Amino acid sequence: MHPATAAHLAMLLFSFLVAGSFSLGSLAANEISPMALNAARFWIASFVIGAAVLATTGVSSTAAQAPWRYFVLAGFFTTYFVLMFEGLKTAPPLVRPPYLRLHHYCPQVLGGCFYGSV
Repeated sequence: MHPATAAHLAMLLFSFLVAGSFSLGSLAANEISPMALNAARFWIASFVIGAAVLATTGVSSTAAQAPWRYFVLAGFFTTYFVLMFEGLKTAPPLVRPPYLRLHHYCPQVLGGCFYGSV
């Protein structure tokens, strides 16, 4: 398979997963606390990613130079996902995916404005 075709199929799969997660998330949003749901998701993801890192290249010494950055990043992700699930309690799920897909263009626009790169 050509790499460009594989990349397009991967993005299409990602779009389907995102759209499905909003629909399923709206069903679960009123049944479970967003904090509890995200805590379970993050623990599962950390074990899966940790196993993948240890199975492939391992942890490099440069990864431990500034460990505080991982906690800051986790805080940003936690805030984003908790607010996303809180939003699913009030907004219909089919309104939310376009925002997720469109926010990827914001760094491109800002990079073009501030750094002249496109």
